[in-house]
Amino acid sequence: MKNGGELKVRKLLEKTYENLAERNPHKEIRFEPALSKIADDSDWHRTKIGYMKYESANLFSFNGKNWAVARGERYGDYPAEPYDSDITALEPSEENPASSYIRSKLESSCYFRNSLIFGLADGNLAMGTNSSFFENPFEKKMKEILVPKLTDFVAQTPEYDTGAILTSTLQHPATKKMLYKPGFVDFLTETIEKILKEGGE
Repeated sequence: MKNGGELKVRKLLEKTYENLAERNPHKEIRFEPALSKIADDSDWHRTKIGYMKYESANLFSFNGKNWAVARGERYGDYPAEPYDSDITALEPSEENPASSYIRSKLESSCYFRNSLIFGLADGNLAMGTNSSFFENPFEKKMKEILVPKLTDFVAQTPEYDTGAILTSTLQHPATKKMLYKPGFVDFLTETIEKILKEGGE
């Protein structure tokens, strides 16, 4: 399927983030890049950490509750390679928090603990965390809404080279990545709006 408007996972999350801002009043705040740890393969003689990097956030108010929503992209060493990007949401303590405050909250939001959704390198989507030490407040509702509908929006499923293994991830490399139909942008935006309007619990 070529030139059909299918979206890779990063473009899907990018367009969803933009769509959320277009549909709802917000204030954008920018800051020095915030790095949130998502993977760590360090040991006593070396440091190898993967991050999500955020450079801005949009402040929204849904049903009287304030949210800072940001879109991140993978950054750092090879432990970040299995991931691609995410959309994360935080509850700021006040209506117009300082950018330094939002930045520090993002940096402490490690292992996708506040991610509404995140994309993997092969194009798949994930909800929750990649750590057993943290809970994600959005995971249950995101899965309830998205999982039954997800296949309706898949334009191409991933394919893998089973004859090779990536030394950095110990996974088969993807020869074709997951692609999504353009209509998924509106559905994913509406899902995020619904969850934030309900308070994220």
